[in-house]
Amino acid sequence: MSPYPESATQPTSTGIAFVFPTATDELFGTVFALGESEKEWLGLLPHSAWREYADRGHLMAAVRTENGSPTTELLGYCAFRLPRNEVAIAHLVVDPMARGQRIAAQMVAELSRTYRDRRGLILRCRRDFEASRVWPRLGFVAVGERPGRGGGNRVLTTWLLDHGHPDLMTWQGAPESITPVAMDSNAFFDLHSDERSERADETILAFSYVQDRIELLITPEVHNEIERQEDRMQRAHFRSMADTYPRLAAGPDKFESARQALLAGLSATPSSAQDDSDLNHVAYASAAGVTVLVTRDGPATTRLAQAAWDLLGVRVIHPSELVTLVDEAEQAPAYSPAALLGTGYSVREASADDGPLLLEFHDTRVGERKRAFRSRLLRVAARRPHSHRLIYFDPDDNAVALLCSLPEAGVLEIPVLRIRPNALQATLASQLVARLRALAVSANVSAVRVSDHSLDSLLAAALAADGYRPHKGKWIALVANCQATLEGVSRELEQAAVALTDDERGIALASFEQPAFSESSDQMPEWVASVERQARPLRIIDAPIATWLVPIRPQFASALFGYPAELYARNDELGISVEHVYYRAGRSGEEAPARILWYVSGPSQGFVIGCSELAEVVDGTPKELFRKFRRLGIYTYEQVTAAAGERGEARALRFINTEVFSHPVSLSRLTAAAQAEGQTLRLISASRINPGLFRAILSEGRRDA
Repeated sequence: MSPYPESATQPTSTGIAFVFPTATDELFGTVFALGESEKEWLGLLPHSAWREYADRGHLMAAVRTENGSPTTELLGYCAFRLPRNEVAIAHLVVDPMARGQRIAAQMVAELSRTYRDRRGLILRCRRDFEASRVWPRLGFVAVGERPGRGGGNRVLTTWLLDHGHPDLMTWQGAPESITPVAMDSNAFFDLHSDERSERADETILAFSYVQDRIELLITPEVHNEIERQEDRMQRAHFRSMADTYPRLAAGPDKFESARQALLAGLSATPSSAQDDSDLNHVAYASAAGVTVLVTRDGPATTRLAQAAWDLLGVRVIHPSELVTLVDEAEQAPAYSPAALLGTGYSVREASADDGPLLLEFHDTRVGERKRAFRSRLLRVAARRPHSHRLIYFDPDDNAVALLCSLPEAGVLEIPVLRIRPNALQATLASQLVARLRALAVSANVSAVRVSDHSLDSLLAAALAADGYRPHKGKWIALVANCQATLEGVSRELEQAAVALTDDERGIALASFEQPAFSESSDQMPEWVASVERQARPLRIIDAPIATWLVPIRPQFASALFGYPAELYARNDELGISVEHVYYRAGRSGEEAPARILWYVSGPSQGFVIGCSELAEVVDGTPKELFRKFRRLGIYTYEQVTAAAGERGEARALRFINTEVFSHPVSLSRLTAAAQAEGQTLRLISASRINPGLFRAILSEGRRDA
């Protein structure tokens, strides 16, 4: 028969029972003796007070069980009161011989279970006592402090184990258009510390970019990290700031369930109080239904991010990634892979979860510090949607290139431009460089500055070929998004260079100096082509350079330019190349350099779809031409032979830097423009057009620009 009255609880599965001895029970004396032995830490408690706790049923003893029944072996006890809506713990003591068996945790859990309807468990403990390190491990958070009794600087910390019941201060959830974001302590300290640092300024700036699109919250664990601050004034300041945030309702059961799930998914258990706090921030966010946790703690992110997302659906991100995360929610299509120019290659914006993937582009060969590389990536992320972090993938979904851009004071800065070994590395390098001009046009800037000091040699070669000029370890190019006359082109180029530094401006403009020869000189077309290539998408509309209107069949236009779009992907190398070749029969007088306008015939009417620079014209036998240009062409050998006809000779037009118009020019508009310019159209074979018609076609095709 049990030696205890009916107030004893049922034995637990761990061999412990919880009983509530009265003042007349034998166990009461054992409990009293244990308490008296610890009075150095507990303080004096009159015997009458002990009796009062027992008589009210507020003295809970943990005893060992034997054969499923409670024994008289005392393991620990808890004395408590029930003021207002809380359970106030006065004593919680574990017998020295029973410590290390989680007796305290089981007593706390039993009290919490028994009084689940109350706000929670609350207690006060001197800050300098060893026990102060135990309460956080039992689920308590430090919610305040007050001076202790007696002399010295004794401080009593108030600890609360919150049951998660809602009240007026409880977070009610965010509106649909707002993203709730929980902060850990370092982000919280960044916002509210009186001391400023570069990291704190980065955090504040990141939050400011999205302040009207997020709701900032703190997890209960922030209170525990405030408690670890040594300076009392700092603790008071941070607690007053913490009190301005809504309370996250995260009940102990939900919190512990999330915590255990996270622990199970980690390769190593927490080894310090800081590790525990990092894990608790995630668990609290999950328990409260918040799916984003912001921290600038790099090791914590590395250790927890993947498990937090996989197991709890919580994204652990750096403050600078917050802009990307919000932007991702609002512009989801940009973050989905899209075929690169209709090929098997694809490109997408880096998401807030792509940190590990981006770090794969860290260049250890030149001694680049990972922290510095990561800092550049985050600086770009903080400027979304104006900035870009574009990841390129090969057909096997391997990340093969990374392009980061952000507009800064009229210049498109390129702090990261990386490429990894792949089957079409050289071709992709040229495509990446060509993309820079399109990004500059989209950002409405007139210059590009590539500042990545870890450039692959293929990228450096592609930059040089595209008109970039090296200067003090950087590469600079002008992007003049306009149509200019010969008389006005110098002014346009000078205006494009305004945003550059003085010495950069001199370097950039040096290669555009207009030569002394006349407009009728044979050298003038070369100069015009060079200027247009180096300052693309600039066009000199009255330049003495030939412009040819060349008809092309739809199937060839689709393969070369992706227009009209076909059901199947384009050839990868042809699709991403900036250099192509087109074969035709006959000789119409084409000579390089020149421009080509491409006219695609259709079932009802045709369209002029784009403009290219004609770089080379080669006549020869089908065998000679096919051998030389096979890599760049879309014709089969049989098609080249057919194009040669009875003469046995064909013409290859090698062209580069094709601009596909945002608005293809219809045949009806083309015809009207030709009539207005007094031009007779010949759409069966290549024909030269006058500058007026070229200007009209260009204006129509670019009418969004």
